[in-house]
Amino acid sequence: MKRGGNPAAFEEIGANCVGKDTRWTFTDHLYTALVGAGFRTFRDNEEIGRGEEIELEIKKSIPGSRSSVVVFSENYASSRWCLDELVMIMERRRTSKHMVLPVFYHVDPSDVRHQTGSFGKALAGHEERFKAGKRGFEEEWMKRRKGWTEALKEAADLAGNVLEAKGYETKFIQDIVEVLEVKLSRTHLSIPGYLVGIDNQVNSISSWLHNGPSDVGIMSIWGMGGIGKTTIAKRVFNLNLGSFDAGSFLSDFAQTFKGSRGVRPLQEQLISEILVGKKRKIRSVDEGIETIRKAMSGKRVLLVLDDVEENDQVDAILGMQNWFCPGSKIIITTRNQQFIKAHRADKIHMVEVDTLPGTLSFKLFCWHAFGEEDQPENYTYLAYRVVARCGGLPLALRILGLYLSGQSVDVWKSTLEMLKTIPESDIQKKLEISYNSLKNDLDKNLFLDIACFFVGEDKDLTVMILNKCGFYPVCGIENLKVRGLLSVDRSNKLRMHQLIQQMGREIIRQKAPNEPWKHSRLWRHEDSLNVLEGNTGTRAIQGLKLDNWDEVELETSAFTRMSELRLLFINYVKLTGGYKMFPKKLRWLCWHGCPLEFIPTDFYLERLVVIDMCNSNLTRFWNGTKVLGFLKILNLSYSPHLTGIPEFSILPNLERLILKECYSLVEVHESIGDLETSLLLLNLKGCKRLRKLPRTICRLKVLKTLIISGCSSLDQLPGEMKMMESLKEFLADGIDLGLLFRTWKEETSRRPAPRENPQHTWLSFPHSLRELRLDYCNLSDEAFSKIGCIKLSALEEINLSGNPISVLPDFFKGLSGPIRLDLSSCPKLQRVEMQSGSIYDLKVFCCTSLERICGPGVEECYGVYAWGCEKLVEIANRFVLEPLEDVDAETANCLQLYGLQSTPDTEVTMYNTKTDALRKGPIQGLYQSDTKFPAAGSNARDGIFSVFFPGWEIPSWFEIKSDGDSVSFVLPPNLKIHSLHVCSVYTKNGLTWDEYN
Repeated sequence: MKRGGNPAAFEEIGANCVGKDTRWTFTDHLYTALVGAGFRTFRDNEEIGRGEEIELEIKKSIPGSRSSVVVFSENYASSRWCLDELVMIMERRRTSKHMVLPVFYHVDPSDVRHQTGSFGKALAGHEERFKAGKRGFEEEWMKRRKGWTEALKEAADLAGNVLEAKGYETKFIQDIVEVLEVKLSRTHLSIPGYLVGIDNQVNSISSWLHNGPSDVGIMSIWGMGGIGKTTIAKRVFNLNLGSFDAGSFLSDFAQTFKGSRGVRPLQEQLISEILVGKKRKIRSVDEGIETIRKAMSGKRVLLVLDDVEENDQVDAILGMQNWFCPGSKIIITTRNQQFIKAHRADKIHMVEVDTLPGTLSFKLFCWHAFGEEDQPENYTYLAYRVVARCGGLPLALRILGLYLSGQSVDVWKSTLEMLKTIPESDIQKKLEISYNSLKNDLDKNLFLDIACFFVGEDKDLTVMILNKCGFYPVCGIENLKVRGLLSVDRSNKLRMHQLIQQMGREIIRQKAPNEPWKHSRLWRHEDSLNVLEGNTGTRAIQGLKLDNWDEVELETSAFTRMSELRLLFINYVKLTGGYKMFPKKLRWLCWHGCPLEFIPTDFYLERLVVIDMCNSNLTRFWNGTKVLGFLKILNLSYSPHLTGIPEFSILPNLERLILKECYSLVEVHESIGDLETSLLLLNLKGCKRLRKLPRTICRLKVLKTLIISGCSSLDQLPGEMKMMESLKEFLADGIDLGLLFRTWKEETSRRPAPRENPQHTWLSFPHSLRELRLDYCNLSDEAFSKIGCIKLSALEEINLSGNPISVLPDFFKGLSGPIRLDLSSCPKLQRVEMQSGSIYDLKVFCCTSLERICGPGVEECYGVYAWGCEKLVEIANRFVLEPLEDVDAETANCLQLYGLQSTPDTEVTMYNTKTDALRKGPIQGLYQSDTKFPAAGSNARDGIFSVFFPGWEIPSWFEIKSDGDSVSFVLPPNLKIHSLHVCSVYTKNGLTWDEYN
């Protein structure tokens, strides 16, 4: 599979090895799902020909592939083409980092492994044909059979996906796509595994993206809720992202836009995705605007804004056009046609999404209800009747299909009777059928809690809280997912379609439409404020949310009668009065902007699982002595006056301690070591006055994540970090560790080195580490040489950006597996030597001194990103850039290049639009460093040679005019010439060089 990526990155390709019996059925559906997910997929095709043609086609696809999906079916081994292809794929896996995923389609993996069943019969048949075909076949047959059986056994031993006899193919295909996403470490926008009726819209929008206006274009995808607008937008984004320099998909735009932080979260996500994962914290909207403008400079961007609702949001979008480069495109989805028409005036291209016609509706429903397009005979009439009641709405078809899947005929008939009582236009009542099908009140209450308070929240956090509410959320969430009421995205966030969320909230509201104090959950600001100000709260209320920005002052007595309150969100609310009668069943307290200096001792905290008091006025956490045995998460981030927290003996089960940007925090209590079997995460990012970490921190045996990024006042680090045997992430970016190293060096120079360890180190890491961030830490080559590392066998990602190193640190030589490495903005870095199998993905943005990336590991590296490296002249096995005067005569003759004798004295001044800088130098030649040049005079069609200006990433073919004299290069037309990026280049006399495509 190959997803189109940024043109500067090496792309990834995948091959698909299939048998003829699945080619037009299962494999075709799998192929469609992979393409829809954004993979560029090669599918072998026996119809292209036999013998050399298919062999050449396969040989061309597999070596360039990043992964292969092998679909083992009943008749797979009957094709020797499939078996030969499998041998090539497994050989590629043995000699490189090629990933292979076996798929067992109605086949037992043991039959593949041991060549029994249909596989044994097929091999016997091949042997008979060999016998009949030629004399002396034994030697060739034994060689052929040995290769096949070894490849089959090796593939069957790999972890793969097995379709059970009664398994649903749609779910199976979606599982395969998800496995590939994880294994290839590639993020994509998740879409349903089976889609119908959207190809025309997808193709139309894709055509507009590529053939539309050359300036910044805006398109609106308009239609009713549940019609499939977001699915179409995601499919278009997945398919076309590779044609742009960068892209971003902003989900739930309207809700986020109206949230407590306004547009800033959207700005942060946009910046992160455009800058390839570099996260930025935005303090103000104006700062976000300026940062986005800089990030978009010089880039063609594909931006999707999902669910835009109001005029001011459209005004903001139209105002963004000036930020984008020509050729960029903006797509918005909306249910509000009126304001789009008001702004249209040829500014916005509109696409309307209509309901599905009957045939496609029936097909989509059957896939969700039966797992295939065909349906049991005794269900056909019932299925047609259900589909007729759904009005062609894809969301209703999917929800009802999932609900009725596996149900008896009686349940189907009962459902139809319910549907008859619901008006055709009442979508929510149709969706409510699935809610009513939940088998117990625990799952129903879980659904209502999530619909009101937890959409967009982390799944693990939700499980932790609701588990203490007695809901058994692990099983409950799975039950909701099966019915299509809930999903979990790649970031482990809970997601729910807006119509389903509205349906859940309406169920609560309808029980007492005009009496919010009788509602079980209050999520609307107006209802919550009215109940609290009127002091009308009752024991019916289990959850309440109030985001206040008007500094309303409320009495604590307003909560007295809410004895069943479990979930409380009262952000930026001032409470006066005592807390003795405050609800005692609270599990989650979220009180951002709390004005208290400390939590009163009469505030009952013993049952709380999560305390989130970010942006508070707290100077200390609590003066109480009671043990908070239920507390799992304590988040006091952005509390500027917080100086310390109490002894951790009162928090024995704390799992996450988050104290980001508590600027007055000067120490962490030594008793933190008492949490050695509970604390999983410690986040101290941006605590600028924190002087030291307690030595007892090394006793935290289960700690997985330690973040001290930006703790600029730290004067020492724990020396025995290698004892933290579970640590997976250590983030220390933005700390002047170079200063700490020099201090350590001075101190150690005053005392003799210990005999038992003369090469003692100043910092060490545990073998469990997976992610290490030491970017912008002012670490030199010498400092890195004194970092001690047990073999970092688990390491997956390292960021050393912005450090004054000239070469890779020595500990890279001991890495056992491929990693993602970021060396961007290392001003002294001159050379990157890559060992075989060491680096999976390399970023060296703006390394202004970097000249060469070399070593045997370059060929195995899937991505090399080297923008802004003005001095880069070689990437091993990729290209060599050198002055034409240095190109040897033999190479020049082989490539049929003439006129080189006139170039040595030609010096040009080149302007690089990426760096906004002028640079002088000789004319450059670019060619593949691993090209096998033919003999002089022979056909040079395999040679790649282009004239290239230093600082430019794309070479071009041109004629030179220098001092009025023409110096021509005659390039043979059968040479492969790279695509042209138009630029302005000037000679030393200011004459323009004419460029031709």
